[in-house]
Amino acid sequence: MEKNMKAKTVTPSKGALIPASNGLNPAVLEVLKKGIESGFFSAVLLPVKVPSDDSYAWVLTSQDSLLEKANVLPPVMTVQGGKALSSLTKHGASKMKIAAVMRPCEIRAAIELAKLKQIDLENVLLISMDCPGALPIQNYVDNPIEGEKNFSDAVQNDDVEPMRPTCKTCTHFSITSPDLHIATMGVTGDSILLVPSSAKGHSFLDEVGVNVETDASSWSSEIEKLTEARKSSKQKAVAEIKEQTSGFANFAEVLSKCISCHNCMSVCPVCYCRRCYFESDVSELSTEQYMARSAQKGSIRLSQDVLLFHLGRMSHMTMSCVSCGSCEDACPVDIPIAQIFSAVGDDSQSLFEYIPGMSPDDPLPLRIFSKDKELCDIERICADPLKGCDSK
Repeated sequence: MEKNMKAKTVTPSKGALIPASNGLNPAVLEVLKKGIESGFFSAVLLPVKVPSDDSYAWVLTSQDSLLEKANVLPPVMTVQGGKALSSLTKHGASKMKIAAVMRPCEIRAAIELAKLKQIDLENVLLISMDCPGALPIQNYVDNPIEGEKNFSDAVQNDDVEPMRPTCKTCTHFSITSPDLHIATMGVTGDSILLVPSSAKGHSFLDEVGVNVETDASSWSSEIEKLTEARKSSKQKAVAEIKEQTSGFANFAEVLSKCISCHNCMSVCPVCYCRRCYFESDVSELSTEQYMARSAQKGSIRLSQDVLLFHLGRMSHMTMSCVSCGSCEDACPVDIPIAQIFSAVGDDSQSLFEYIPGMSPDDPLPLRIFSKDKELCDIERICADPLKGCDSK
């Protein structure tokens, strides 16, 4: 389906080459410190290792001591970055300028949330990077030290096997719609390429005295090659998950392990409702109502409406699903929920030729209509032809 979608991102042709002999993290952190020192932004939102050294938390900081513990590309995604940014700006534009360093899927979630009026990006500089994927959270927390090593080895060897299922088939792992992108794939030598893709990004590099003059063709060629390989893997994975969940009986069986913890909803950046129907008083039945349903059906499962919960959530957010994999990471019973939502999302998004989060200028499909196309599908209206409609 994805091959029929319109391209949403024009890859910039030039970037700024930055030395990174000590690795990606120190090089990026040095640039971020210059941004704070210059006053271009007041603080940075990025993952920082917690004191126990066994996880990462999103931290808004300008302190060198915390920045030293930060990791712009941690082995795991804990809280989805778009969700973290939403907590800062959902009540309106921040009075201070901040930089948010996030994976591409987190950037896309932030863009979608901005369209849904859950994030204000006016004073936010979005920074993304080429993403090799993320380890399953459980694999990491079982042995954080080994997890750090496994992730580092996988990145160095371009190995996606240890990564989460949705990461292995992600086709939007590079530049999407940030203000500034950190290019590493296909960049030769001990360097990284800072690629501005908005006026904000260009202004930032000008402010910190970095010249955008290096040809980015080797990077863009590598991304194109890797994307084609991922597309092939994704087609196979989507076909497998569709076969596994084909028909009501198979779909119900896959979800039968659900324990109604609603973790998938809680961690999803696009599920932003303050109060979910399935956690409201409306969905709570009295003992008599439960007994009546039990008598009618012979028995009822508690918690009930498991399928309705997943189908309802799917209908609400599948158009904006960025396939970040957070829901599957949070599932305690290993339901492949992210893979299911990703497959359904691809189908629904392709109907509107819409890739969520790839462009801030693309309106949400279900909030607009095209007079020349969509109204023509309604026979009653087209009986009195509008411009561009064929009379019937």
